[in-house]
Amino acid sequence: VAFPATQVASADANTLDDYEEGTWTPVVGGAGGTSGQSYSAQIGRYTKIGSAVYCRFMVALTTLGTVSGNAEIQGLPFAINSSTSNRGGGGMTDWYLLNTAQAFLSLFPFESSSKAIVRGTVTANVSSSSRSSSIWGNATNLTGWVFYQV
Repeated sequence: VAFPATQVASADANTLDDYEEGTWTPVVGGAGGTSGQSYSAQIGRYTKIGSAVYCRFMVALTTLGTVSGNAEIQGLPFAINSSTSNRGGGGMTDWYLLNTAQAFLSLFPFESSSKAIVRGTVTANVSSSSRSSSIWGNATNLTGWVFYQV
């Protein structure tokens, strides 16, 4: 299978005419503001097939900078669609050196944006909720994934 450098959209829904792989730069941030971070690693890869995007990432902070509001992973490679019923989801597969212990962390793509809200819980078997950016620390390391529709 080969695809042209420029997409040639087809009216046929059963024709695979949009496939792309690439890199993106994940940012550890907050809904209220994100500035002054430095990293020892910011690795992001994505695969886009039609309107479906699968992203994976690894970040290692060395300086948190100023982050406020709810915790987010920012800088997704494509804007998430505007439908609240068709966003997708994601999760953290590994995390360490957080300021607050977490039993579970998930990612919730935020419609019409390029960010995913971090949700989680500190206790097993409790409903998850948005995490405050105060969970991030100067040496936080995260590995995760997010799947969403554009």
